[in-house]
Amino acid sequence: MLFVFVFFNACTSNEDFANPLDPENLRTSGAPDGLTLHAGDKQVRVTWSDTGQEGIKAYHIYRRSTGGADTEFQQVGSVDAPANEYIDTQRLENDRRDASGRLLAYEYRITYLDANGVETPDPANPPAESEDPRRIWKTAVATPSVPPPAPNVTLGDPTDLTIKLFWEGYEFPYDFSIFRVYAALDTEDDKPLRFKLIAEPKRDQLYYFDHNFQVDGTRKVYRVAGVDEFGAEAITTITAAVPNVPPAPPKNVRRPVGKGGSSTTFGLFQYSKVDLLPDLSQKVDIGGFEETHRVTFQIETFLVPVRFSYGLSDELDLVLGGTFSTGGVRKIVHDFYNTATETSDDPNINRRVYDQPLFDGVIGLKYNIKPDRNDNFPSISVGGDAQFGFTADDRLNSDKEFLDHSPADGFPFFGINTYLVGTQRFGNLFKLHAGVGVFLTSKALKTTDFFTLNWQIGSEIAVSDNMWLIADFSRELPYAGIHVTNLIGIAFRYEISNTLAFQLGFNNQPGFQFNLTFGGEDTQGLEGENLLF
Repeated sequence: MLFVFVFFNACTSNEDFANPLDPENLRTSGAPDGLTLHAGDKQVRVTWSDTGQEGIKAYHIYRRSTGGADTEFQQVGSVDAPANEYIDTQRLENDRRDASGRLLAYEYRITYLDANGVETPDPANPPAESEDPRRIWKTAVATPSVPPPAPNVTLGDPTDLTIKLFWEGYEFPYDFSIFRVYAALDTEDDKPLRFKLIAEPKRDQLYYFDHNFQVDGTRKVYRVAGVDEFGAEAITTITAAVPNVPPAPPKNVRRPVGKGGSSTTFGLFQYSKVDLLPDLSQKVDIGGFEETHRVTFQIETFLVPVRFSYGLSDELDLVLGGTFSTGGVRKIVHDFYNTATETSDDPNINRRVYDQPLFDGVIGLKYNIKPDRNDNFPSISVGGDAQFGFTADDRLNSDKEFLDHSPADGFPFFGINTYLVGTQRFGNLFKLHAGVGVFLTSKALKTTDFFTLNWQIGSEIAVSDNMWLIADFSRELPYAGIHVTNLIGIAFRYEISNTLAFQLGFNNQPGFQFNLTFGGEDTQGLEGENLLF
């Protein structure tokens, strides 16, 4: 116990945990923390962290040049607390270089003045390198430069507890580096604004959405800066307040998932078709020999469809997946040995059972051609996918024979599925979904129905701010070449956040379906289609 106490006491006495405003602090020498410089056109914006400490009256800003004769720090400005910013425009030059072409900079440091007029650190007696232990008075350097063009910032449509900033059409200079977004709470009481860096969008993101609000009417002042590779900024300032509008209904971040977003779905459907028996014997190819036998087909399995969607853009999703089965798919050749007649005592004496593989792979695209814009018109998406694998020989042709004559090696297939789906919103509490699609497969080419027309309809009802009850009916859904018909689904969707939601549903096969969605950079609320295609 004594060892633990000594170890704990030694750790907590470390200078790193001392008062940062104490002049004896080895890490700061008492200077205000968070010193940051932002270069501009013949100017440098100096910022630091104002802790709100009582007794601080003002801040002093000091500067010197690097690589020149002016090597001593000189005071260039002073601001009253609680300000945390000073813009230096005194005798600054852009892009200074020495005789060898090396870029020169201006170096800054700051002090604070307490209510008694004591300045810390003491500029007349700064920490010396010879001190032991040595104290550090932090400095920062910047090189003024002609900044890139200032962004032309506009505000987006009013949204609950969200400010949308756009600067479309920005012209990028050759030395552009990044955008920066600063924000300060506007209390409208003439106190200095305290800006904080809240985002650094890259050059391909010409917008920023600020969701950091708690109540309607909150006002902020924003600075959106274009920054070059030297750190020079060109700033546009804009003031905005979150509107007093009712909250939007929960988003379904699944359709589409948005650029960089993803959605993972898996389910379980029971499928059964027992003793499918043609009227007559048919030709069967076994080992390259074709003979006539009586054949039946049995399937008692669970289908496990898995789908993964990835947002290639805000409108286009890539869909990958597959369907698996739990077994129980077989063809039975009843008179395989042709040596005896089946009897009720031992019906298996003359039959041969062949297990059939059942699975598929899926690759497709889904495109949102009309998002929900609250314009009283439905949102619409189109899509298509290719399916390939092994299917079940669960249908007969026009001659009342099985489609596949070789039971020993399974039934390969290829299919194309296309569809159109839409959602119509009625207020904030109810939505109606509908979809229609065509599924064409190599398996269907051998039957009397050349293609299958599928249709679906469903609805959603809000039961709370972030939960929806969903009910859907699907006339037919293709999985591994099998048509699951008359599927009725009931599900709950719960929105954890603006970009994270999960859904759990059950169906009448019986079975279930689970979906987990991570929204992308600009997730759109195209609702519904939870059980559609």
